[in-house]
Amino acid sequence: MTRIFIVTILLTIFSSLVFAQQPVQSLQDINWMTEEYAPFNFTEGGVLKGISVDILLEVWKKTDTAKTVKDIEVLPWARGLMYVKQKKNSCLFSTSITDERKKQFVFAGSISDNDNVILARKSKGYKINAIADLKSLVIGTVREDAGEQLLLSSGWEVANLERSSSVESLIRKLAIERMDAISYGMETSIYNMKILGIDPDKYEKIYLLRRTQLAYAFNRETNPEIIVLFQKAFDELEKDGTIEKIRAKYLKHG
Repeated sequence: MTRIFIVTILLTIFSSLVFAQQPVQSLQDINWMTEEYAPFNFTEGGVLKGISVDILLEVWKKTDTAKTVKDIEVLPWARGLMYVKQKKNSCLFSTSITDERKKQFVFAGSISDNDNVILARKSKGYKINAIADLKSLVIGTVREDAGEQLLLSSGWEVANLERSSSVESLIRKLAIERMDAISYGMETSIYNMKILGIDPDKYEKIYLLRRTQLAYAFNRETNPEIIVLFQKAFDELEKDGTIEKIRAKYLKHG
């Protein structure tokens, strides 16, 4: 047995031992980020809650991840989106799955359907048959939100949109008629109107842009094994009915 061969074997054994001693990367190593997007993720009475938050807590419990809601950073949507693109081992939720975002992130855990709509006052009586019919309206969006991206991909210019940094600001502007309509998630718009004391019955969907899925968006450099672990736990919670109970808890209307 040659000296080089012996050294090679020793190096292989040493590398294996060193690797075995390294802490196994887990969900504990992920930086979790979200925004105010009720009923999926929002702060109430100083406590972060919502469908996606409660699901994540159950995933952590199932995977023995020692984290709490205090470990989730709440950010304006545009900033969170920027961070998850740049930070390895990070996750942003709830994120609408779009063709463009599939190129940027790895998605896991289908949280809920999300109708991205154009919402306006019923009293306006808008009759919209095609997306081109919206061109005459001043439309509000949240910066970098899927509702904004869908309009931009359909030919809108950023300069022609009334942009906000949060859904609360967006809904308030619609209520005082700073814009004719908004492009945003239907469930979230209704939920936030109720929170803000605005009657949602005075508003209506005048156009459906797209039905998307909300999910957890992971930075593309995240260890694939972590994402597989997350998805496995999510699937088990879906199968045993836990996730459906969480959805029902928040999506009751009235």
